Amino acid sequence: MKINKFTPNTFMESGHSSLRVTYTKLVLVCSSWGGTFTSTRIAAQTFGAFTGASIRYSIALVFLLPLAWKQNRQLFVISKAQLPLLLLLGFSGIFAYNYFF
Repeated sequence: MKINKFTPNTFMESGHSSLRVTYTKLVLVCSSWGGTFTSTRIAAQTFGAFTGASIRYSIALVFLLPLAWKQNRQLFVISKAQLPLLLLLGFSGIFAYNYFF
């Protein structure tokens, strides 16, 4: 019984460029994630904790809100019954996390 051994180079040479795209995406994710730790360390010396968290969440909001709005416009419809739970989740998940950690 013969077992074919595929290495990334032989697999890409056989016409499958999707593996190359996958590795490119993985490198970009690792670079941006690793860069976050470095930039957080630099920002922590410049800003206070709440200011840095506010800037970080504002930047994320600018990028993620349009994507969420495009996916589902009904996502932002909140009933009065959901409001207390939403406030509790926002307080514990955002405020408390940034305050204590």
